[in-house]
Amino acid sequence: MVATIAMWIVFATLHIVYVPDFMLHIAALPKPTCVCSLPFVDPATEKDSEEKKATVKYAIAERDYLCAYECPAAQGECPLSKEEGQSYAEYKAACAALKDSDKAEEEEPLTAAIEEDEDEEDLEEDDDEDEDFEIEEE
Repeated sequence: MVATIAMWIVFATLHIVYVPDFMLHIAALPKPTCVCSLPFVDPATEKDSEEKKATVKYAIAERDYLCAYECPAAQGECPLSKEEGQSYAEYKAACAALKDSDKAEEEEPLTAAIEEDEDEEDLEEDDDEDEDFEIEEE
């Protein structure tokens, strides 16, 4: 029983010490590229009927279309359509601005996690200063 309590105290201490830094590390990691959530379609074999081959070909094309809709950045294409009267340079600038805004949204959780950690440290320091002041008054 003593060993169990000692082990519990050690593990709790390790979690208290290392988990906040680990969470900041996770927040700092780049987000993975978009992965299509649709299941893969098994290709047709030579033994399959023509009807089944056509069905599989249609299913593969449909999956590719839906995956391109779900993950447009993964395809390397701009999801915006070029409008009438818009020059190619303006179109590329709009695509770049959209891509930059997506990157800014991805970086927000990292800065928020770091700011929260700094706020907690500032509050702890302020509490310590208040206690010192109260002791000096007495």
